[in-house]
Amino acid sequence: MLSAWLPITLLLLSAAITITALLIVSAQRLRTQRLAKLQQADASKFDGLLDEKQKLGEELSRRDSENKALQRQVSEAQETIKLLEDGKRDLTNENNMLEEQLKETEKTLNEEKKKANYEASQREEFIKLYYESERKLGDLRWLEGRMKQQAEKLNTWVGIKKANRVKLQLTKTPRMVVLAFWVKNNSIFTVTFNLKFITGCLRFKGNSLHDPIRPSQRSIPIEDLEPGELLEIILVQPLLRTEAEMILEARQNGDPNAIFSLDDLNIPISVRNIPQQVTAAKLKIHSEIEFMEASDFPCDINVDGADIS
Repeated sequence: MLSAWLPITLLLLSAAITITALLIVSAQRLRTQRLAKLQQADASKFDGLLDEKQKLGEELSRRDSENKALQRQVSEAQETIKLLEDGKRDLTNENNMLEEQLKETEKTLNEEKKKANYEASQREEFIKLYYESERKLGDLRWLEGRMKQQAEKLNTWVGIKKANRVKLQLTKTPRMVVLAFWVKNNSIFTVTFNLKFITGCLRFKGNSLHDPIRPSQRSIPIEDLEPGELLEIILVQPLLRTEAEMILEARQNGDPNAIFSLDDLNIPISVRNIPQQVTAAKLKIHSEIEFMEASDFPCDINVDGADIS
């Protein structure tokens, strides 16, 4: 039986081998076709890659050229920037130098301007001083003439402004007549009143009283009266008892001749400590105050309640 099946088995085995071989060949053919297709695809892709590589190479070459050109431009720009910076630095230095020169020029101009202003101011001051000197010289000439005029007639410019009848002390001792003068100095000199050298006496009813008149103890012996100022001079005329009784009787009887006269008074005035020669004079007693009625005096009454002598 085995021998009968052997051919069949061999045939089947042969068929199987044949089929296997066919399958292997078919597989190899398919593989070969696939490989061919793959090789064809790879070749196409390779050609594409070569083209792409060539294009990339060209692009790289172009970009390399562009980069080199850009590098050259950058280098040129850097050189230009360096030149500009050097130029800027040079300009800055030059500008600083010009500013320093400008400052020096301005300083010089300011100094020259100050000098010119000072010289102009000095000229104006000199002109002003010149005209001021001329004015003062004119004033001095006028003043010199005025001083000469006043020095010759001092008592014309120094006069009694007011006379006060202070009191008659006829019943009490010491018996006396007290009167006061307000003297104004209208001269340009400082006038000296030396009251120690007052001379003369009052007259009553035309007759001179016995004792000389004297300044009050309140008065300073020597008074200097500045120009335009006033000075009060208080004078005391001592009375004998008989003179006091005569004056009292005349007052009581209303005698119209009971009048005091100041005509004999001599109040010296002078100017001292100046180079000009000023003639000493007698204080002028004007007519409106030269005569004083006895009835105008308070009798035995002191205005302030104290003894004025």
